[in-house]
Amino acid sequence: MHLKSFDTFLPIPCDATVLADRYPMYWLRDLYIQGCVLPEIAIHRLLSNSPFLERFSVADIRETHKLKIVLPLNLKFFKITQSPEYCSLKYIEISSFSSSDHHHQNQHPILNLMEMEMDTCHPPSANIKINISAPNLSYLMIRLWEEFKFDSYRTLLPQIKRLHLCICSEAFEKSEAPLARLEEIVHPQC
Repeated sequence: MHLKSFDTFLPIPCDATVLADRYPMYWLRDLYIQGCVLPEIAIHRLLSNSPFLERFSVADIRETHKLKIVLPLNLKFFKITQSPEYCSLKYIEISSFSSSDHHHQNQHPILNLMEMEMDTCHPPSANIKINISAPNLSYLMIRLWEEFKFDSYRTLLPQIKRLHLCICSEAFEKSEAPLARLEEIVHPQC
């Protein structure tokens, strides 16, 4: 399912809560949300009503300062893309399981591929705080922008077996990330 807000038709962006409240998505496997307001309650409802969701992508979310997501157990791929026009995000927290959900404690989270692409924002997107807890994450794709800092990713790097970096500036030279344990580093120039 693809939910997209079109600026030419809507004077204000659509709110993903409408989708979460009105449409049953029990069998949904792929969800892509672009250009919409995405409140935490909408994310929770969308993901809890979609137990078979395998791919979840959000792009250019609006009027959202904090993005806190507990990903469902079946999720294999998560992508977040944020371009300069939509720079309201200040905090991103992602976990691939819920420790408070007792019947899931013995199950292993499946998420193993995550993509993050955030182009330069004004003020710089380097101010975004990122907290990711995904024990099975082994493949991470990141677009490096000007003034990018690896600090938010340092705890993830020891478990990453494959890191795909898209280097768009001198950011890679400025960071001091411990990359020694990686089995493969893909770094095409943008």
